[in-house]
Amino acid sequence: MSSLSSKSGNLKERMKHLLITGDKADLQFLVGEGEGKELFRAHKVIITGSSDVFKAMIDFDSKSERNENGPIEITDISANAFKVMLSFIYTDDLSELDGDNAMDVFYAAKKYNIASLIDQSRQKIPMPNHNTVFLLYAQARLFDLEDLAKNCMDYIEKNAKDLFESEQFLQVDQNLLCEILDKLRSISELCIWEAAFRWADEKCRQNSIECTGESCRAVLGPALYKIRFPLMTKEDFLKIPSDLLTMEEMLGIYQFHCHPPNSPGAFQLKFSSQGRICDRNEGTILLDIEISEFAREHFGSERSSETVHIKGLPWKILARKIENENNFGIFLCCTASEKDPNWSYKCSATFRIVSQKNETEHFTWNSIDHIFNNKSRTLAFPTLFSFERLMDSSKGLHINKEDKLTLAIDLTEVEKFDTNPNKSNGTIVMKIDNLSEFAREFCGSERSSTNAVSIGGFPWKINAKIKGEKSEKCLGFYLKCAAPTKYMNWSLHCSATFQIVSRIRFFMVDLIGKFNDRIFSNEITEWGFDKFITFSKLMDNRRLYDKEEDKLTLAIDIFVEEKKMDKFVSDPNKSTGKIVLEIGNLLEFKREICGSERRSETVLIGGLPWKILAKIKEGHIIKKHLYLYLCCAAPNENENWNCKFSANFRIVSQNSGTKDLKKQFNEKRLNSKTNSCELFSFPFGSFMGPISEAFYYRNSDNFTVEIEVILAKKSVKFI
Repeated sequence: MSSLSSKSGNLKERMKHLLITGDKADLQFLVGEGEGKELFRAHKVIITGSSDVFKAMIDFDSKSERNENGPIEITDISANAFKVMLSFIYTDDLSELDGDNAMDVFYAAKKYNIASLIDQSRQKIPMPNHNTVFLLYAQARLFDLEDLAKNCMDYIEKNAKDLFESEQFLQVDQNLLCEILDKLRSISELCIWEAAFRWADEKCRQNSIECTGESCRAVLGPALYKIRFPLMTKEDFLKIPSDLLTMEEMLGIYQFHCHPPNSPGAFQLKFSSQGRICDRNEGTILLDIEISEFAREHFGSERSSETVHIKGLPWKILARKIENENNFGIFLCCTASEKDPNWSYKCSATFRIVSQKNETEHFTWNSIDHIFNNKSRTLAFPTLFSFERLMDSSKGLHINKEDKLTLAIDLTEVEKFDTNPNKSNGTIVMKIDNLSEFAREFCGSERSSTNAVSIGGFPWKINAKIKGEKSEKCLGFYLKCAAPTKYMNWSLHCSATFQIVSRIRFFMVDLIGKFNDRIFSNEITEWGFDKFITFSKLMDNRRLYDKEEDKLTLAIDIFVEEKKMDKFVSDPNKSTGKIVLEIGNLLEFKREICGSERRSETVLIGGLPWKILAKIKEGHIIKKHLYLYLCCAAPNENENWNCKFSANFRIVSQNSGTKDLKKQFNEKRLNSKTNSCELFSFPFGSFMGPISEAFYYRNSDNFTVEIEVILAKKSVKFI
């Protein structure tokens, strides 16, 4: 029966039959240790033909007249990994290769130099998690797997607080501990010391030694010098056991704190004083609050997170009770070194309240772009949060049992920002990666250049937006400028030339368009180039498109006229103006808690700043309604003012065959006490359902409101 089976089927099946039955086998391997040992039978001609290491080993055994009847013992490879390797050698079968055994199989493939199995098993090595990260990191160092080692270190960096309290951390060896402590970049030095002390305490316990400063120093060995004690504050340094460091080491640290680092001294500093500069340009800051205790405290009370270093800067979340004891506000704080008074960094910040229930979504605020510098170190998120609402367990943001609320701020695109006002010209470059994927997205989708470029003291970006119909999509190109947050009114003139950079070495650029003397202001922050280009032309790989890398490179040269650079004050006699509010990601906005808001950009009319405010409120029957307000606020120095106006309200149709929804308001009044008026309200479902798709287009997920304000003559009065 066995003989018959071996002659049937294809070659792969016949080879599998040989492996399983061991028919005519002339080799034996005893693999594994202890109770996990397993005997495998194999064929010399197949094994030696697949691995030069096996061939050299078997040839050596033959020449040295080793007992060929006895099995070859292999103790450093598991039986499971050896079985997977044999299956691959005989039949190319990797069905039993998975994340659990991939590293063991990789080790076996490396040991016996089976190149194709090395590549296959490397791809199956899983991403690190809390249970495996230290083991994977040790193996990545052993086998020079740089990508895996980096992934592991990034994971440790991101989850250091939890990992340093885990049992797995206590099992790492001294060499791995040294490397981890040395490579940490965004963790405070006190946290690093506490982790090292916990590791040392466990080693002392395992060796039945009392954990004193002296014994801790002994078990840490070289790892002690990976802790940068000079970077600790004086208060934190006082928490270190007095007998951990020698007198000379302690005096060196005290001298470092009391004198400039470059001053001559009698005591040499034994520990690194170089800051743990983190080069990553993104990260997450977390703040856990015992919310019921915080709610009982007085007005002005605060909670702050631990410091997280991103781009070498220290970042914190601050929660502060403001206005009254029932609400608190959220702030993102950054403090750069006082040694550089001209530091300036830009970033995007997204605020989240983390859900405590799997079935409940996080509350997320739209991303806010902000420039931090020596004079502006704090960003306030524009919503106050009610303790009563947040502590409502039905919303899933707070669990009574744990009494915990978790706030998170995701920082992205943290980059140094050049604010040199004398720089009047520059070039912005934007690379669109995965262009073919972008081409398949819906009309209205856009890409923006990652980093803003400062020209004339203002940040500039390129936006690329999909236009046209599905049958013939085009790409439109826009130049966008936004003033720093301290400017309410600004205006500048600029000229720009836009080009797509050719992929061909001797054909430098393809000119798309240019404009001269365009005015950018707080009312007009974006200008588009007249020429739209179809994707079919853009993706012609003979000139512009790099098909292999699937990317397109854009460049805009900007020249700002410096004489028009001063802050622009709007004409106080201007009696009409249009305000536009476009709400993107409307579905996401709908899921936010009541009280959440979206605001338009400010438009000056009659010398007063006007905005549209969209706010979520609870309705009588249907839970969530959207309320639209027109808001006006005089500058702070004008405490008493009033104005009379008319307004043309319009919800812009998203369908060319449907008219806009319009409404007119006459003889409305606002003043210093009543500076907003409600214009419209409706349930979310009434304009997001299929009946109202004229005003809400699901593919682009946006909603646009326009209000034209017409002031009565001489109606603005400052008393």
